[in-house]
Amino acid sequence: MKRGGGKGHGRVGRLRRWAAGWGGVAGLLAVPGWAAAPVLEHLVPSGMARGGSGMVEVVGNVDPWPARVWVEGAGVRFLAGTNTGRFQVEVDADAEPGVRLVRLHNDEGSSDPRFFVVGDGLEVDEVEPNDRPETAQVLDRLPVMVNGRLQPRGDTDGFAVRMAAGQWLEARVDGYRLMSKLDPVLRLVTPEGRPLAWNHDFTSLDPRLVWQSPDDRTVVVQVFAFAYPADAAIRLAGGAGAVYRLHVAVGTEPPDGEVGGEGWEEEPNDSREMAPRRTLPIGVAGTIGQAGDEDRFRFEGKAGETLEVRVAAAVLGSPLDAWVRVEEPGGRQLAYEDDTDGSPDPRLLWRVPEDGEYVVAVGSYVRRGGGAYRYRLTVERVPPRYEVRSEAGAMVIEAGATNTWKFRVTRQGGHTRTIAVDVRGLPEGVRALPATVPDGDGEGSVALVADAGVKAFGGPVRLVANDGEAGGERGVPWMLTSRGLNNGVPQGYTELVSDRTEALWLTVRGGTGAEDGGDEDQEKSVSGRVTASR
Repeated sequence: MKRGGGKGHGRVGRLRRWAAGWGGVAGLLAVPGWAAAPVLEHLVPSGMARGGSGMVEVVGNVDPWPARVWVEGAGVRFLAGTNTGRFQVEVDADAEPGVRLVRLHNDEGSSDPRFFVVGDGLEVDEVEPNDRPETAQVLDRLPVMVNGRLQPRGDTDGFAVRMAAGQWLEARVDGYRLMSKLDPVLRLVTPEGRPLAWNHDFTSLDPRLVWQSPDDRTVVVQVFAFAYPADAAIRLAGGAGAVYRLHVAVGTEPPDGEVGGEGWEEEPNDSREMAPRRTLPIGVAGTIGQAGDEDRFRFEGKAGETLEVRVAAAVLGSPLDAWVRVEEPGGRQLAYEDDTDGSPDPRLLWRVPEDGEYVVAVGSYVRRGGGAYRYRLTVERVPPRYEVRSEAGAMVIEAGATNTWKFRVTRQGGHTRTIAVDVRGLPEGVRALPATVPDGDGEGSVALVADAGVKAFGGPVRLVANDGEAGGERGVPWMLTSRGLNNGVPQGYTELVSDRTEALWLTVRGGTGAEDGGDEDQEKSVSGRVTASR
């Protein structure tokens, strides 16, 4: 909503501050023109092809309607319709494909960002009824991306595909990775409902299925899901926000990608005596070929240098649940890692204690192996470096007040330089008090000060960091991924279609006039686009 200026607006600001000081009384107040920041849970559909247009539904709470819309990057426009919660969306034919962040905002603040994907191929919307194999939606043009929603609870969506003998089908779902509260499943059945193949989890909770047809036939790709986070109920999930994107393709070759690396390991190399010598940096592809197999590689390390050791397996679609270990030539373990940051793929940082020869080993945590248990091992020296991450994606500041934007610093490789953190893109009347972190890791903050007469504002800003090196200042990201446990049940999203953004949001509230920037939101952007993981 837009506020007018003058005395009436000042009374609203004073009432807000008075109510905040009276706790329980605040809920009894009815202040004319009071609104809440929009709540955006999902957009349905969650994507659209370049050159496309259509209606997009908001799942959330937007009162009053309409809210303003900010889309990261150019070429995508959200035009509010007369019906609450519905936008006409237009995507330019030359819009950059990939993941965009979308925020709804008003004078009171901004929603959390949600994903809208601009596709570079054919996209269609799911059409009901399609919950039974015999009523499956026919996909007659491939490859295709289907924008779907599992609704109501317990829903199953089916899509019929015609295949020739020997052809390969690939189906993959983005649901969990779109922040849907879903743990999706893919199942392939005949038109009569007989199961042919299925997949539950691939590199994340989202599934991927690859299947070769033995003859000419029609198959049905089914999508259903369990609730995420998991609950005690054993039932299928669904609802207004149960959105997903289903990619379906058919071809003559299997779609499996390459593991990559400088070369393949050569067996036998399971013992320290047989481990081949490699020169840093190491990049090698390998296979845990049988149960109990371990692969080893020798290298020379220098005292004081920090090494980063990574194994990529699950992220490449391998069934390998890998561990990695650094050993002395005699066999004593110096460092070990299994899962890292919620991923089954291990990563460790290790400081070399003294000059000499060392061994890096890779194996299966569950002692399984086979031709599909592939991995890529990298061992690299870590130069002095640092990372700064924002602790929040948005901030609200009142006119005449001060607030702090917190960040966290992590250093690696012996980095010791002073790091300066500042804010770019602030509106007139708001200034930053830059922070410096002279040494070590930990939390810091930049203070923002708003003048008493500042104009109301809502828009993107950037935190930037600089350690004085030749590279200059860099953007400070806010991580969209999160992780946690609630009574042992996983929470948050450890892998998303986009894991970070530098487009932070600032709301200046209680200043003179309505929120600034409403007419320019569609074209506003922040350098450092959303990083897409696919």
